[in-house]
Amino acid sequence: MKNFFYTLSLLFAFSLSLSAQSGLFIDTSYTAEQMIMDFFDNSCVTPSNITFNGAL
Repeated sequence: MKNFFYTLSLLFAFSLSLSAQSGLFIDTSYTAEQMIMDFFDNSCVTPSNITFNGAL
């Protein structure tokens, strides 16, 4: 019985992974500072000294 539930859970997890999709897109019109400030817009956090090391 335990083996049945294990197999059933594996099949369920496998079926979920087949139907997963992603809606990732890249918007290069924002700077790193603009993205951070927009993300923390309505919170009690005030970001400062924002730096970006990398390539776009």
